[in-house]
Amino acid sequence: MDEFDEEYPALPSKARMKKFAAGIRRLEDAVARSQLTFEGLDGVAQFYEIKAYDDLLDLAYSTTFVHGSLSQKGIDLDAINARPFEQLGDLQMEEVRRYVHTLYRCERHTWGWGSLVLIAIRSGTLGVVASRLEAYCSPELT
Repeated sequence: MDEFDEEYPALPSKARMKKFAAGIRRLEDAVARSQLTFEGLDGVAQFYEIKAYDDLLDLAYSTTFVHGSLSQKGIDLDAINARPFEQLGDLQMEEVRRYVHTLYRCERHTWGWGSLVLIAIRSGTLGVVASRLEAYCSPELT
């Protein structure tokens, strides 16, 4: 991934980061509790119907994790999903945000043909994002 560029927009506030992390946790929980397999295009359509999916999509935009000034250049979603902690564990928070931005921009383009968000939930990648956000917003770090 590219190094952080000082021209990137400011990070979302810690309150927004906490909201987004909580949204990830709700989606993880909804997928874990579901009796559905989410396999094939019908399964992806079922995944899209989960309220927590819709809520997290809204949060990605409303909390400014998705931002028009951010680049997707250098973000390899397959590599990150294959080794999420190794790929995201030590990145600057600006780069974690760029990952989320890229994930949701790509999700928009694959709508109906698969879900990169579902892949990121299953691989644990969004869980790593939530953990990073929770740690960054922890009172011990402020």
